[in-house]
Amino acid sequence: MRYCSNRCRRHGLTDHDAVIEKRILDRLADRTTPSTTCQGEIARAITPEDWPNQVERVREAARRLVSAGRIEML
Repeated sequence: MRYCSNRCRRHGLTDHDAVIEKRILDRLADRTTPSTTCQGEIARAITPEDWPNQVERVREAARRLVSAGRIEML
């Protein structure tokens, strides 16, 4: 597994990271193809009360999904 950032390399992936990846994939699957979403939308869906602190983790999850060939990022 290639890590998307130094934080991921140092700490590894958590169950919360898997939840974020699943939320991204679910959100995209629920929409008409091709579909888009933004990191703020995903972060708010996961933790509405603390979403600004989750945005970077959403970005990291998206980069992992791009690396795995599961999504494209524009």
